[in-house]
Amino acid sequence: MSQNNDGLNFKMSYNEVLNLSFEKEVLLTRDQTDLVSRGITTARITAFEGLRNAFMEVPTDDTMKANISIAINARDVVANQMRIAIREVLGIAKNTFGEGSAEYKTFNGNEISRIDAAGLSFLSVTIVTQGTNYSAQMTPKGLTTAMLTTITALKATLDAKIKEVDIASSAQLTTTQKRHNAANALFDEMTAMCNAAQVYYADRNALKAEEYTIYDTVGTQQQRNGIVEANSSVYRSLDGLTPDAVFKIKVIDGVDLVFYFSQTEGGDAGAKAITVSVDPNNYTETTAAALGYNSSNGFIKFNIKNNSNVETVYKVLVG
Repeated sequence: MSQNNDGLNFKMSYNEVLNLSFEKEVLLTRDQTDLVSRGITTARITAFEGLRNAFMEVPTDDTMKANISIAINARDVVANQMRIAIREVLGIAKNTFGEGSAEYKTFNGNEISRIDAAGLSFLSVTIVTQGTNYSAQMTPKGLTTAMLTTITALKATLDAKIKEVDIASSAQLTTTQKRHNAANALFDEMTAMCNAAQVYYADRNALKAEEYTIYDTVGTQQQRNGIVEANSSVYRSLDGLTPDAVFKIKVIDGVDLVFYFSQTEGGDAGAKAITVSVDPNNYTETTAAALGYNSSNGFIKFNIKNNSNVETVYKVLVG
């Protein structure tokens, strides 16, 4: 999901905000009984889910750009039809009066191959007017009333298509602002609830306090954190990976976890995988290649596996 960060309250990507919102909702739901005294009610968590859904319902910038392209293509089809229709009348005028004649020059068609859609619309008025004025002389050379009527009809269609391009362009700007507002609302509410949870757990449960940390990653850095249930695995989506992408992995609480790439979500590891031990204070640093990432053979799905009977908390930073 492409984005412009102007006007946003965060630096991370939209995808990262969405991932974090799912992770934090799970944590907040788990701890809701503890946190209700801090305003984290069931209704508030449900409303938070609604904010996420509202954000996801806003069309992406790629969609809006595609709509502009569709409108431009439709406009250009009509513009090409108009250009062909005008050229036919100009050809008849040239045969009737001669290219260097004053009469031919009144049609003002010398730049027809270079003018844009709006220019063609403007020129069409002159073509129809002059064709009508000189119909007596041009009719024996092939001009028909239907030719001029067609140009007039094409002008109406072309004008509408030009407006549709402007409407699509305006819609992109409006949607961008709507997307920013929805993303900010989601991020701000997530931050507010996580801050409340951190304050509550700061002196009660340091590991839980850590779970509610939000790192506002910059540029291409991505953050993934959460819980792997006992004897299970989780798949985490990541954008724009290369073999040399740096992974910083921390297992905060629980037991050792296995991190690796596979060909399917939750699938088996290939020849490479890394086991990271519990250490809430330090990251293990590695690369995508060392974790088995290989786009040529389809090992592109990042998975985390818990082989124990204890649920385990992890955090991953990718840059």
